[in-house]
Amino acid sequence: MAKPVRRRAGRLMQSPVVRLRQWLVRLALVVLLGAVLMLLLLARDVRDEIQNLARASSANAQWSLSQPDMELLQLIQSAQSVRFGEGSTAEFRRRYDIFYSRIRLMEVMPFYPEDLDLPEIRGGIEAARAFLSRTEALFDGSDAALSEAAPNVLAAAEKLRPLLRDLTLRSLQQRTIRGDAQREALRVTLVRLISSSAALLLALLLVVLALVRMVRQAQLQNRRVRAAHARVRAIITASQDAILVVDTTGRIVDSNDAALQLFGLPAAELEDLPVSRFLGPEEGSSDPAALPRPGARLVRVRGRRGTGSSFPAECSLTAIESDAGPLRICFLRDISDRLATEAALVETRDRALAGEKAKDELLAVMSHEMRTPLNGILGTLELIDDELPPAQRRQYDRVIRKSAEQLLGHVNDVLEIARMDAFRTQLRCAPFDACALMRDIAHAQQGVAARDGNRLALDLRDDSLALVMGDGNRVHQVLLNLVSNALKFTRDGQITLKACRDTEGLAVFEVRDSGIGIAPEDMSRIFDEFVTLNTEYNRRTQGTGLGLAISRRLATLMDGRLEAESVPGLGSVFRLILPLPPAVQALAAPAAKIDSYQVRPLSVLVVEDNPINRFVVRSMLEADGHSVTEAETGYEALRLCGLESFDLILMDISMPGLDGVETTCRIRRAGGANATTPVVALTAHARPEDLRRFADSGIARSLTKPLRRQALRNLLRDYGPRTKAPARVPDLPAAPAKAAVALTARALIEEATAREMAAALGKDVYDGLRARFEAELNTGLELISSEPQPPGPEIASTAHKLAGAAAVFGLTALCEALVALEDLTRGGDSETGPDEVPTPLLRELGRLRTDSLRALHAL
Repeated sequence: MAKPVRRRAGRLMQSPVVRLRQWLVRLALVVLLGAVLMLLLLARDVRDEIQNLARASSANAQWSLSQPDMELLQLIQSAQSVRFGEGSTAEFRRRYDIFYSRIRLMEVMPFYPEDLDLPEIRGGIEAARAFLSRTEALFDGSDAALSEAAPNVLAAAEKLRPLLRDLTLRSLQQRTIRGDAQREALRVTLVRLISSSAALLLALLLVVLALVRMVRQAQLQNRRVRAAHARVRAIITASQDAILVVDTTGRIVDSNDAALQLFGLPAAELEDLPVSRFLGPEEGSSDPAALPRPGARLVRVRGRRGTGSSFPAECSLTAIESDAGPLRICFLRDISDRLATEAALVETRDRALAGEKAKDELLAVMSHEMRTPLNGILGTLELIDDELPPAQRRQYDRVIRKSAEQLLGHVNDVLEIARMDAFRTQLRCAPFDACALMRDIAHAQQGVAARDGNRLALDLRDDSLALVMGDGNRVHQVLLNLVSNALKFTRDGQITLKACRDTEGLAVFEVRDSGIGIAPEDMSRIFDEFVTLNTEYNRRTQGTGLGLAISRRLATLMDGRLEAESVPGLGSVFRLILPLPPAVQALAAPAAKIDSYQVRPLSVLVVEDNPINRFVVRSMLEADGHSVTEAETGYEALRLCGLESFDLILMDISMPGLDGVETTCRIRRAGGANATTPVVALTAHARPEDLRRFADSGIARSLTKPLRRQALRNLLRDYGPRTKAPARVPDLPAAPAKAAVALTARALIEEATAREMAAALGKDVYDGLRARFEAELNTGLELISSEPQPPGPEIASTAHKLAGAAAVFGLTALCEALVALEDLTRGGDSETGPDEVPTPLLRELGRLRTDSLRALHAL
């Protein structure tokens, strides 16, 4: 809006006085230009005069003109000495050479053209040239010839002397006359220059006075205009709404700062553009016009920024008249934030309603499903009597245990779905035998299948899944859930478990049953939470309706998918499709691999806060002949790195005080002997973002606990200096690939890891470590479950230490539960953890402790 105001102010100032002043300004400019031109001409004259004065230096010219006469006199004296036998011809020649050079120098002097026209100067120069040409050959000859010719040279020189004297005097006279004339001309030029400069300064002073007077009068006339403009400008600038001024052709003629910010364009680019480029009707509007009709208020339109992005806006329009014709003033307001806030409120309301619905469903399902096992427990407890026979008491114990396990399963399902909702579920990628896993599931479910007259069949003809990389525990959990569902809804039928690879190389696990099937209208919701289908076996089958929901989420978390097909009355097929790459080399038995290279003994620094883990790693390294230095904290590792150089550093990541990542960064920044030493991380679990963070800190690689001896040897082979070793046949035969990893039905322990550790340490040492681990595990879990509970960081630190130790012994299920407890108490991505550890999780840890220690002792 500023430019129309400025145009009106300009029209008010177009008075006769203003036009006269403008004419005077133009005249003053012409006078100034003429004066400047005159000064330039005078300056050029001064330059020319100075050049004329500088054409030949006066002192140098006088000296050069007087020297030939003097040197000729010296030559005459030398000739007289040679003539009378008193002088030498060498001196005679030297005087001739000097005279010769003076004449040549005089010939190249910058004489004025008018000087050469004088007879004295021209005659003297020609006489000197003739003298030199006649005598030059004599001086180039022998001494005897020169002595004989001395009288002739003397005569010629005597004849030349008056001519040279006249030349010198006449030249000096001409230079004196010319210098006086030039000084006079310079004086006149300087007088003109000073006069012109004074006139120019006077003219400038008059122009300045005239301009000052004109400016003051213009300021007085424009004061009211500026005041009005300032008021209008303040109103427009303070407006939070964008304002566009549009002419009758639909082009923008003016705008305010809010409009420039809204559309993201400078004023120069926004003006003269069609308003249809930035405004259009709302989607679905029947009016195709870019702007609403004048007088419209708060009309919804669609705005477009200079970058091309669009935004919703409200537009109010009014029309005004101006000298240039009718104009439309458009007031715009971006309502993106308001609509986003409204949408967020609606989404929050919907989420709250959905949460209430889910809570109601959970309460309805759990109240029904948990009532049955609770009734079984309470009812059986009432029947127990101290005088019951042992057989009947054992039967009651089995009923209580089964009901408790069923109740715990329901609680675990709810906790699992809650942990997935909180994005706390983590995967542990490790080698495992998928075929053995299928056999374990079939073997464990044979008794359940037999009770309902079902048969379990295995189709494992494709052995490409014998050794794969992935999270075996999660795969086991999903397949066990699918098999359990198939057994629930099948009577006197067959359940077939099949594993193979498809044409794309993906692992396909298929569970096919001949049960009652699923109706087509129910297929879209079987993977929803708390969904239990109403079947003819509904009275006999129980569950929370979370199994398939958890299975699909786990499949998606493993970058796979879970599919289902069914025909009512004929059965169902569930397929778990996962990307599980082969891991033959990773699981190959150490004895099966003959390496022709040995690693020389290395100096290794082990940084680990858990004493059991430190002892195990130290034992493995020292058994292969390496030198080991231990550090319990990051600060101790920094101190040792400042005292000694190491070939390799094995760094635990989660340590109290200074963690492994920060310790590595400080080692790199400190320089010294270990600034480039490879650092390998030891961690029980590492997410992809953690691995990127490790690499940024300078960590070369990561080893996942439990630490396998062969993996450690492969690491040392990669980073240590190697020497050629004679080929040898291994002492032990290679174990079959399929037996490389054995997983129990519940995946409590990796037996291969535990057995390898026992073999490497020896029975006595292994038993001592196991007893120490059991004591630490019992003490740690008692601390975690104590009342009142310790602070979250203390629980997290205890869980981390216990998880590391459990990983060393291959107790994978216990390790994962402790890792989940550590993440829960650390708060994950948040800054504070929960107020207390959930009681079901503590019970699960207690159960896993008992089962894991029982499995460890059973090896």
